[in-house]
Amino acid sequence: MTVPLDGIRVIDLSRYIAGPLCAQLLGDLGAEVIKVEAPRGEEGRLAFPLHEGFSLYFANFNRNKRGATLNLRTDQGKALLRELVACSDVLVQNYRVGVMEEMGMAYPELAKLNPRLVMVNISGFGRTSALATWPAYDEIAQAMSGLMDLTGPPDGQPTLVGTAIVDHLTGIYSAYGTLAALEQRWRTGRGQEVDVALVPCGISVLLTSIPWFLLTGTAITRNGNRHPLHAAINTYPTKDGYIHIVAPVDPMWGKLAEVLGREELRTHPDYATMQARAARKDEIDALIAAWTARHTSQEAATILAKAGVACGPVRRIQEVATDPELRQQGLVLDVQAPGGGTVPVMGNPVKLASAPVQVRHSPPALGQDNAYVYGDLLGHSPADLQRWRESGIL
Repeated sequence: MTVPLDGIRVIDLSRYIAGPLCAQLLGDLGAEVIKVEAPRGEEGRLAFPLHEGFSLYFANFNRNKRGATLNLRTDQGKALLRELVACSDVLVQNYRVGVMEEMGMAYPELAKLNPRLVMVNISGFGRTSALATWPAYDEIAQAMSGLMDLTGPPDGQPTLVGTAIVDHLTGIYSAYGTLAALEQRWRTGRGQEVDVALVPCGISVLLTSIPWFLLTGTAITRNGNRHPLHAAINTYPTKDGYIHIVAPVDPMWGKLAEVLGREELRTHPDYATMQARAARKDEIDALIAAWTARHTSQEAATILAKAGVACGPVRRIQEVATDPELRQQGLVLDVQAPGGGTVPVMGNPVKLASAPVQVRHSPPALGQDNAYVYGDLLGHSPADLQRWRESGIL
């Protein structure tokens, strides 16, 4: 089977989520990804939750990669990395800003070895930011991007999203930038740097909040599950849980009014327009909640969807996890654990008709491919590898 990135080699020096996810996405598309870790392993190998000593966190961001170890604090380790750079297409790194320069691995130096190299730099704030050297994680980016300010109940504190959403955004944006740089390389023959940062990625999704404030001086505030500007968008209680309904536009509001048994509200001047309904959120929510409370979540969803109203039951994690469609759509994949057996990881939602995502490599055991990387690829002898292992270089 032909895969889109066949023949592309990626060196993954990154840790945690954003960088490893970027490299994994490229691996899913067929690139050969070599994850290079310190001899002790990256911190993610110990991150919770652990299943029989194996990190599900690590497993979710490191499939379709080979594994090598390398001590970049040594001159020999740096020399071996330079050899890898010379025969690779992409380098992904998320060291603190300035570390690559301190190691003599800034892009201008690496480009002398390989002018076609695409180097992906992932950081917290951006390499030119005044805060460039500050440490950052997803939660920091959610806080400083404004996402937390928009999330949570109106009378409550700013709230984190329930997953590492900015890390994921950054990983996806990084893969997107990498593909663009590779495409341009086919035309120019030269690589380039791709810079992506957590906080800017978080800010990038504030599609109306930032522009609205710049235009009006008015800040959109936390609204819980309501929309800040429109009505008939909220989460409503049912007999057995909750359902979320989105019916702001006039045609869909008309369909919802029919379901509620209040067809007159389609044309009543207090409800006929989006602007009028936005001024009556409390009344509208009360009408909808009275109706949803008489049905189970699934009953309400079936009735509303049949009428053409956008809605969805609020599913618990256990419901989502046991939905047969997860397996059918490849949203859950099984990978081998280093100690034996398999563990489930999240799949790739992108479906290419000619090249479906497959697990070609399970998350690598620490240094499992050193012989391939330093022997087969770089041409060093088994004696060299043994000597480097004994001296702490591998």
